[in-house]
Amino acid sequence: MITQQDIHNAIVEGSSPAQKAYLSMQCGNDPEKIKAVEKCAANALNGVIKAFNNAGIDYLNTKL
Repeated sequence: MITQQDIHNAIVEGSSPAQKAYLSMQCGNDPEKIKAVEKCAANALNGVIKAFNNAGIDYLNTKL
C-alpha cells in the first residue's frame, strides 16, 4: 500500500526546486494542503493498484 509519506518522499527526492515551488504555490504554501494532495495521490494510486490486483488478472498472468 502506498502512503502519503511515500508520495512525500518521492516528491522530495524526485522533484526539481521549481516543481516543488509550483506545488507549494498551488497549495497556498500551506503544509496541510500539501499533505492532503499527497494523500489524494496515494489513494488514487492505491485504487489503480487494486483495480489490477484481482482474480481475473491473476488468472491471465498464470500459465496453465
